[in-house]
Amino acid sequence: MFYSFGNVPLVDWLAANALDSVARVSVPLFVMLSGAMLLKPGKSIVMPSALLRRISKLLIPLLVWSFFYLFRTAANHDEPINWLGPLRQPAAYHLW
Repeated sequence: MFYSFGNVPLVDWLAANALDSVARVSVPLFVMLSGAMLLKPGKSIVMPSALLRRISKLLIPLLVWSFFYLFRTAANHDEPINWLGPLRQPAAYHLW
């Protein structure tokens, strides 16, 4: 619909264009707002410990879900489990 300017009525074109414009802002706005909510005014941040804490909050679920999908894929396709597979490529495309 977005690329059919001459083929749809102008009102539909403008509505679709407005919705598209609003939707494109949503992910960057979410990232900025969630980052701002994590900041606490007046509290100093110790970088190495904060970075390790954040990495562990991301890395542990990523590894758990990667190995879950690795087992699921191996079971569904009757293949042997490739233990180093998640280190070379994502176990499932939506995890990366």
